[in-house]
Amino acid sequence: MDSITLKEVLQEMRKTDANGDGLAFSLSAFTFNDFTKKGGKLKHYTNARLVMRNVKKKRTLSSMTRSASLLSKEKKYPEHFKNSTINIEFEEANVKNIRKIKIRYIKLFNDKIVNY
Repeated sequence: MDSITLKEVLQEMRKTDANGDGLAFSLSAFTFNDFTKKGGKLKHYTNARLVMRNVKKKRTLSSMTRSASLLSKEKKYPEHFKNSTINIEFEEANVKNIRKIKIRYIKLFNDKIVNY
């Protein structure tokens, strides 16, 4: 089976199409909960995309004021670099989900073994 480095995985995840949307990939990663210290299950995500801010899409004034009025509190900064995490979006049973993944727990990326 082919292998890929973690740096190459992160570069592949950040690639976008002409519209600025992330490209789809498959990913397998181990679970772990820092609070309960439980996990170790290998989860598979197919047709996943990296959740990132799309700078190519234009926002209208009405959409910005509408979203600003819906915010009741200040958003918390996720600190992905400090925590070594990424957010991925995937579809499961026709429902879009967002999951936080620790990058060191990624085992497979597009059917390639991840080396550190």
